[in-house]
Amino acid sequence: MKLPALEGTSLARWHSRYASDKLAGFVAMADAFQAKNLTELLGATDRMTDAMVDALLAYDVTGVLGDREWLEANLTEEQLKLILSRILRAHA
Repeated sequence: MKLPALEGTSLARWHSRYASDKLAGFVAMADAFQAKNLTELLGATDRMTDAMVDALLAYDVTGVLGDREWLEANLTEEQLKLILSRILRAHA
């Protein structure tokens, strides 16, 4: 299975939308960690995973990777990070 690459304005829109989500997730996790608030930290981690799935679904315009339900059931957080990092590296 090969994930087709986004190009041009589609790639620019995807990058501007999901790069800011990623930063917001990291900020929320850092704030919760500093405050030593486990409940908020777990919530931020869940939101970060949701944001990664959102970003991957938005990038995969052909649907080759499957839907949200399949991604959440079959990919770990580490696998999501790996896929997204490879996407970002491919466009660096």
